[in-house]
Amino acid sequence: MVSKLTNNIKISTITRFNSRESKPLNGIYYFDYFITIENNSDKPFQLLRRHWDILDSIGHKYSVDGEGVVGQQPTILPNEKYAYQSACRLKSDIGLMKGKYLFKNLEEEKLFEVDIDPFRFITPYRLN
Repeated sequence: MVSKLTNNIKISTITRFNSRESKPLNGIYYFDYFITIENNSDKPFQLLRRHWDILDSIGHKYSVDGEGVVGQQPTILPNEKYAYQSACRLKSDIGLMKGKYLFKNLEEEKLFEVDIDPFRFITPYRLN
């Protein structure tokens, strides 16, 4: 697990290789990732946008930008959490993902970004 606290928001990530969806002989590797966002502040905020940089071990780089996450722009109240699961497709068995979220402080109507530290994707057999 990778966790980071920024501006009273804690982002934690966990990754898992998805062997059922992957086709290694065809260069297709699917990874699931789980993200928990914790509001450790005394103000509500809303997640408005995301940006991801995704890299694999053979040099492919992808960027993803969009509104919210998994079709939602969640509001997270003080001392509450929001968790979601998504997936990433790579062309190699090792990669990483990093990015940032754009949040809005709902009391002060201010926008701010939170960086998400890199987290790795790796197939279990590469760990041996």
